[in-house]
Amino acid sequence: WLKRGESARGAWAVSSIHKSPKATMSLSCFHCGAKKCDADSAEEVHNPSTLKNEAVESSERLQYMCCDKAVQNVLSNMSTVDTLPALSHYEENTLCQDASSVLVLDTKSLLQLKAPVQERIRGVLAARLGLGHSTPQNLGLRRSLSKPGPPYGGMGFFEWTAELEQEIPDSEVAMDDNDHESCFNIGHSSSVTMLKLGEFESCANFAPSFYFWALHPIFDSKDRAVGAEVLIRARNGTDSAPFEDVHALMDPAAPPDVKRVYASWKGAEIVDWPMRALNDFPVLRGLRFISVNVRPLDLCTNSLIFLEVVKRLQKLPDEDRRLLVSMVCIEVCEDQEHPPDMESSLAAWQELGFRCGYDDTISKLTCQALGRPSKNFHTTDTLEPLLKHFWLVKVDIDWAGHMLFLCHPCLGHANDRKAEVLRRARDEGLVYVAQGPSSLRNTGVKHEDVLAEFAAWAQHVILCGKKICIELSVRQDDPNCALAIAGLREHNIDIFGKHSAHFCFQGGLCGPKAFEPSQLATGAGELKNHILRCGQQGKHSGHQGKHIQFNKIS
Repeated sequence: WLKRGESARGAWAVSSIHKSPKATMSLSCFHCGAKKCDADSAEEVHNPSTLKNEAVESSERLQYMCCDKAVQNVLSNMSTVDTLPALSHYEENTLCQDASSVLVLDTKSLLQLKAPVQERIRGVLAARLGLGHSTPQNLGLRRSLSKPGPPYGGMGFFEWTAELEQEIPDSEVAMDDNDHESCFNIGHSSSVTMLKLGEFESCANFAPSFYFWALHPIFDSKDRAVGAEVLIRARNGTDSAPFEDVHALMDPAAPPDVKRVYASWKGAEIVDWPMRALNDFPVLRGLRFISVNVRPLDLCTNSLIFLEVVKRLQKLPDEDRRLLVSMVCIEVCEDQEHPPDMESSLAAWQELGFRCGYDDTISKLTCQALGRPSKNFHTTDTLEPLLKHFWLVKVDIDWAGHMLFLCHPCLGHANDRKAEVLRRARDEGLVYVAQGPSSLRNTGVKHEDVLAEFAAWAQHVILCGKKICIELSVRQDDPNCALAIAGLREHNIDIFGKHSAHFCFQGGLCGPKAFEPSQLATGAGELKNHILRCGQQGKHSGHQGKHIQFNKIS
């Protein structure tokens, strides 16, 4: 770990990695080149500049910081509000990474990718399961089921009835003879449940499935991908999550067979799927983290999820296990009240080697203006006693979009309402939010108070050594965002300037689109090749091409 003495001399950046006891480490300061050897150390020392050591035959050439200048070079890159924040041992490793430990994505090519469409699930029309690609058809099924909601939520587990036959007829009723034969019949209340459980189980086993995991990029202030969140998607041609199906799967009151599938599926999402992505596409190791959602009740050490994760971790080779826990962040969901053993549960996941993140934080003024969401227990007050356990804190889209940056996606693509929200904030100083499809509502909350509240909270979080992820596309050229950015700067929070190292943004250039690992890796590789081609052309034309370093891109 990064250890600082009185003069900061002899500081080290160390991570807990096993090495052969016979290996000899030849260490040198990455700034002044001073040499040192240590044959007995059980820890591997990382160059804070690259976090990548170069093996030399049977010895490992490892680097460390021995001089004040080397340490100052590292510390000077750590932007702070007033003083250097105290670092947790999880945060130290992150802050030691240099700016090249990111992915530069060809977002233009990625945005042209279309979500896959699968018409049938084991012989049954996907539309009959609430998973079709037609908005009118899905909404018609919702009306028949008396289940209001968005068209692509999946509708969860429900009973197929004779009335629904009229809503979505199917002339082809042949089932897959190998799976769930004739289970989708009128009067069989488990038909939809069995089919969907089968698809979740196939997803967990990496077999063909209607459900699939994808990575939603998280960007820094310079639009470089620094992380990603694992999200569930369905092959219905949209960028929406089948969240109602997931909610049905993870229902604490579900029967044992559903809980068994959920534990297997979640264990694969946390361990096996990220591990496969990192091994199949090493370029993704250039990300600083990959976050996976876990509900508070699933964090406890006697939960099926925790036990499943431990079992799968034990099956991994040591090198893979170290890589996985260094990359995966356990993102604690907001939709359940914290159990009494929350702190010990978080500590148990950290003992496994994972870092933890806090999802969807909302503020007091947000609750006052919008009403506290019934399914969001993550207020800033709830976070405070637990903050020490988290290295990353996410700002909920409602706090960021409605209250801070005045550009919530529900304002729509038309600029009329969005421009009106901006005008009201400038002229009246008040926050207006969307109400219904076309109108606005005055929250009675001053935008200046919102900015002051966020700035004070952000300064506190930063001084505790934590990162902040804003779950919104915040663009400096957007006039609504620009108003908030300038206002926050007056409160000594400069998210695109001196404090940019503490902020990242989920959405950004890619909006709501999430990508399969192969697509994200290709997006990074294509841009790398494009830059290299441009550099060659510049070289041949007699111009010096600008050097751009792509860390860990192979």
